[in-house]
Amino acid sequence: MKTQGAHRRRRRLSAVVTAAGALIAATAAIVAANPAHAAACESVQYDIVSSWGSGYQANVSLTAGSEGVDGWTIGFDLSGTVQSAWNVTWTQSGSRFTGSDAGWNSTVAAGQTRQLFGLIVNGAAAVPDSFTVNGVTCGGGAEETDTPTGTTPSESTPPEETSPPPTGEGDTGNATHFSGLGSPYGGCGLPQSELETQDFVALNVYDTPGDYAFYPRPLPPEQADKIGLWDNGRNCGRWVSVDIGDYCTGVNDGAQSQPFCRNGSWTEDEYNGATLNMIVADSCGDANAWCRDDPFHLDLVTSSINRFEQDGAPVGDLLDHWNNRQVSWSFIPAPDYTGDIKIGFLQGAQKYWGAVAISQLADGIHGVEYFADGAWHPAEMNGDMGQSFVLEPTIEAGTDFQIRVTDVNDQLTNDGRTYSFSLPSTCAPQCSTAYTEVAYTTTG
Repeated sequence: MKTQGAHRRRRRLSAVVTAAGALIAATAAIVAANPAHAAACESVQYDIVSSWGSGYQANVSLTAGSEGVDGWTIGFDLSGTVQSAWNVTWTQSGSRFTGSDAGWNSTVAAGQTRQLFGLIVNGAAAVPDSFTVNGVTCGGGAEETDTPTGTTPSESTPPEETSPPPTGEGDTGNATHFSGLGSPYGGCGLPQSELETQDFVALNVYDTPGDYAFYPRPLPPEQADKIGLWDNGRNCGRWVSVDIGDYCTGVNDGAQSQPFCRNGSWTEDEYNGATLNMIVADSCGDANAWCRDDPFHLDLVTSSINRFEQDGAPVGDLLDHWNNRQVSWSFIPAPDYTGDIKIGFLQGAQKYWGAVAISQLADGIHGVEYFADGAWHPAEMNGDMGQSFVLEPTIEAGTDFQIRVTDVNDQLTNDGRTYSFSLPSTCAPQCSTAYTEVAYTTTG
C-alpha cells in the first residue's frame, strides 16, 4: 500500500535529537542492589547514543523483575540540563530529573527490557550514578560498556509495539512521502528552488503519542515535552543520511491510535540498504500517527525516492515498491561542503522588518546575531521557520545590516565571521518577490 503524507503549511510571515557529531557509546546497566525490590525493577539502562560539543542524546530503558511494572516514575540526577525529552512526562529541578510514563508505555512485562524514553541534555555526556523507580532505588553504581569501533548504537525508536529493532545505523522510523514545499516557503523559510538539493525531508513538529490535538508553533517552554525532532525549527537546514529499510506487507496508513503495519509484517526486499543524503526543509504537524506517534518519522519528497542509490547507481523504481517503508537515518554535516552561507531577504522585508533566510550551511543554524547601536543582539526566529530570522539595521531606519551565525553546536560559523550587506534597491519600499539573494562582504 502506497500512502502519501499530506501537509498543510501555514506560510504567512509574522514579525524547528539530537545532533550529529562524534558518536560515543556508553551503556550504564544499573542493577538492583536490594533483592526485596527486584521483583518489580531489575535494572535501569542509560544509553548515551550521540554526543557533540555542548550536549548529548540518551535513551532510558527498564528491565522488570518477576512482578513486572505497571506505571513508572523514574528519577535520577544529571550534571546537565534537559533540553527536550520524548515519550515521557518530565520535570527537572536543579540536577534532579523525574520522568513518568506517557500512558501507552506504562507497562513492562516480567523479565522484559523496554526502552521507555529518550532525552537531549545540554552538558557533558555522563551516566547517572543511580536511579529510583516509583520511589524505590533500583541499582547502585554504573558500568560503562564501549561499543566496538566502527559501530553505532541503536538510538531511540518509536513506541515498542509499533516498531521492530533498528535495521541499520541511526534512528529508525516510518517513512512517508509528500509532493513538495508549499508556496512561497517550506517550513524552514526557503522557497523550494533555493534549497541546496531537491532531495529533502520533513521532521515532526510534535511528539505527542496518542494526542492528536494542535498546539502553538513554536511550542513554548512550558510545553517542551511536546517538541518533536523539528525542534521548533532548530534542525532546519541540517543534512541527514537516509537508509531504506523494510516495507510493510499490511496496512500502514497512519491512522490515529492504530499500530503501524497492522495485519502484515515488515519485510526486507532488494531495496534495503539504498541510501541518499537529504536536507531538512519542512515540518510534519499533521494529526496522524506518523507525525505524532513515531518520533523518528521522516516525510520524504516524492521525487527523491527513485534517486536512492545502491552500488553507486539510482535504484530507479523504488517508488513503485514503496508500501510505506521504514528508514534508518542520522544527522550528518553537509557533504562536500564548500563556499559560504547564502543570505536572501524574504517577501515583505524592508528596513523596518529585516526578514532574511540563511542557507548553504555547513552544519545547521541555531541562531543569528545582528549588530545595531554598537552592540550584538540575538535575532528573533521568524515563527518556527528555522532558517529565517528578523534583523534590525546597524543604524535605526537604515538599510545596512551586519550579522554573524551560530551552527547546531552553538558555535559561531567560521570562527565568528561577520557578514555585511544592504537591503537591495528592488526592496523599496519592500521586497516583492519570495526571495531576494544579496551579496555580502565578510570580516574575520
